[in-house]
Amino acid sequence: MDPTWGKISASTQSYASENTGNNESNNSEGRNAAHFRTAKGTEGNICTRIMQREIGGRKHLYRLDQVSVEVVSKSVPDVDPLTIETLFSMALMQTNQCKEILPSLSAKLKVITNAAMKSANQEVAKLFISFELVEVLLDVLVLELFELRKLHETDQVSNREMLKCNPNYVETARLMMQLIYECIQMVPGYRMEHLRKKHRVLEVLFSLFGENNNHIHAFTTWVLEEIIVASTATAPVILNEIIGLPGLMAKLTGNQLFHFYHLISTLMSDVEFTASAHSSLEKHDQWLVNSTVNVSDINQKFLLSVPLFLEKMCTTLCQPMMHNFNRRRQVDFVTQFLTATLGLNNPDVNELLEQNMGGGGDNVFFQMTLFQEKTTRADLFLIVSLLLSGNSRDQVQTRLVDFQFMPKLHRVFKSIVWENPIQEHIHSEHHNMAGHEDCNPNTVIRIQFLRLIHSVADSHANRYYLLSSPEVKQLKALAVQKGLEVPKDLKDFDTTNLSHANIGILSEIVSLLKEESSSSCVRFWITRAMEAFLRGETQEIDQTFLLEKNLVEDTVELLVSSQPRVDTVAQGNFDFLSAIMRKNLSAFERCDRVLDCSAKFHRLIAAIDYSLVDSNMFIRCVMLTACEIRNTRPEYLHVLESSRLLNHFSKMQVCVEVAARMLSLLTVSTLSQENVSCLNTSLLVFIMANRIGELPKYLKAFSESSDGSEILCNFIELLEFWQVHYTLPMKKTDCRSLEMSSGVKFVEWMEVVKMLLNSDTTSPTSISHYLSPPQVHKFNNHPSMQPFRTS
Repeated sequence: MDPTWGKISASTQSYASENTGNNESNNSEGRNAAHFRTAKGTEGNICTRIMQREIGGRKHLYRLDQVSVEVVSKSVPDVDPLTIETLFSMALMQTNQCKEILPSLSAKLKVITNAAMKSANQEVAKLFISFELVEVLLDVLVLELFELRKLHETDQVSNREMLKCNPNYVETARLMMQLIYECIQMVPGYRMEHLRKKHRVLEVLFSLFGENNNHIHAFTTWVLEEIIVASTATAPVILNEIIGLPGLMAKLTGNQLFHFYHLISTLMSDVEFTASAHSSLEKHDQWLVNSTVNVSDINQKFLLSVPLFLEKMCTTLCQPMMHNFNRRRQVDFVTQFLTATLGLNNPDVNELLEQNMGGGGDNVFFQMTLFQEKTTRADLFLIVSLLLSGNSRDQVQTRLVDFQFMPKLHRVFKSIVWENPIQEHIHSEHHNMAGHEDCNPNTVIRIQFLRLIHSVADSHANRYYLLSSPEVKQLKALAVQKGLEVPKDLKDFDTTNLSHANIGILSEIVSLLKEESSSSCVRFWITRAMEAFLRGETQEIDQTFLLEKNLVEDTVELLVSSQPRVDTVAQGNFDFLSAIMRKNLSAFERCDRVLDCSAKFHRLIAAIDYSLVDSNMFIRCVMLTACEIRNTRPEYLHVLESSRLLNHFSKMQVCVEVAARMLSLLTVSTLSQENVSCLNTSLLVFIMANRIGELPKYLKAFSESSDGSEILCNFIELLEFWQVHYTLPMKKTDCRSLEMSSGVKFVEWMEVVKMLLNSDTTSPTSISHYLSPPQVHKFNNHPSMQPFRTS
């Protein structure tokens, strides 16, 4: 909130339902002055006119006389006195008088809403927030409109059906939601985190989705969304604690359901409550160790337990765009949108409808309905992809196969995701998205679709559902033709439910990749999806399938081109190359054909050096391939000489320099999910050196490099953390990923780490051997290191 307005120092302690039947506090007036300061400083201070008193366990403003309204009116001349008078009267509502107030409440709400939608909206909104009317209205909603006055917060409600609003006051509830939403949007500093802890309020707000009022669902979604994303410390909402929610979800249809999908996508993707924990791996590990409840897992299991909810989402996703489109629905949605977003009244809306309701895909109302269709599908793509990334992944994969999800989605995805774009003015004028590609709804739905493809394919046998039936047959024939091993996943794959089109979804998005600009964020997500298809243990036949689409050539050409660099896109390109080229000599031959001159080779090295965090997986791929040729495929040693890349990264000095540069970027406190791969790539340099008996030689070269001893000291601290991090019980999946991305068993990783951390300074394979006595003494006496030291 703007500090010039001051903030009434009263916070919600509890809801009146916790003090039902005890109105003694309503009869005693606290005399703590509340200072209301204006932009003029202390002028306009009305602490002698406005007092506070306890009502239902919460402090509220108390008007002594009409002078209070007059003083406030002078401080905000753009707000009419009637609005200020209305705000005061609502702030003074006592919860035991609500029944008497309810008949006039709708009229009061309309007065404030109309004022808030005019040019003086921000002033009205600030008064609304300062007078604590968000809390007042939610009290009235809970206690009177839902008639929960006699129900305490601690009551057992396990046998209760979903709460119901008094049918006489549904429109009043809608006005409440609209007013709360409008005002909190106009006061950006206001946060609703304290409401996350108010279970009864959350139950009531979720219950409003069951009402038939066409406008209430949108406002309720927006208010709940503000509550969900408001806090960085409060635990998120737990869905199975909302009584009656499964029954409600089964009944939702149309716009009710679409708004509910959006709320669920917000809830599932909300990680703000652990933002501080996720800022570094160290903090995240501590959070994991200390956490007793995995709310994300609980919510995912709840959604999967609701009968056919996943299948219901898939049905919507697999319907053609505008499948449910009809004129009545279009009118309802547009009316809701214009009323809620632009503040138009019914006559204005009806006039616009008459003027612009013509046919064709270019009319504004068709476009606005298309906007809803696409954003709903974007929400659904996100929900399903998050379910695929959770602990119930195998169950979700099985249910998607039973539903024949990928073949059905294949038939409609281009029309849903890439065709029928929403016109620029629809999302830029009304949603403030102009100039932000990743906020453009046409882009958002593509990104969420590609996230889903990534989640389906990532290290799972179901990746072959991204192919068509003819492509699977072609893949098996290719393996025979080239003498390649057919992976067990492919050998056992049931092709019954595959698409019978010539090409599958994966090939479709490869063709779409070629149409994307070099700086497009969609390009990054396409490369991520292709990389996911190749993740897991290296399968040469899968690599070959994509190699024949000239993807290595196209990607390397892009990296060495003179086009402006976009870091995210560059990272996606390097990660994809690391997956398709890993231990694949045919891929390196294709790469070398592009790097046909020194200038191109040096441009690629410059691109790699520009950001080692972005390119380290590609460096790892090249080093691992060179190591394999040297150790197990001597018949290809000539390739180490002929390939510019392999020759460059097979040199000890280059490997040591790259590892030193990567380690210099890291500390234990800054190690994160984004850069931990740099530590693992650096460690692989020493693993590969140990394989050929040259670990002491590499360590000596490392210590003699610039700042070598300081980097080695930092390396010890990083390895101490690494050893703890990867041996946590919940990190088994990470260990498996480490094995698959490198081809190195975790046992070997651990053996080399212990070797490097050996405190015996006489051992030439120990880092301590290359440190000065004071440096060794420092680590030997570091208390946090002692439990992990080896001898």
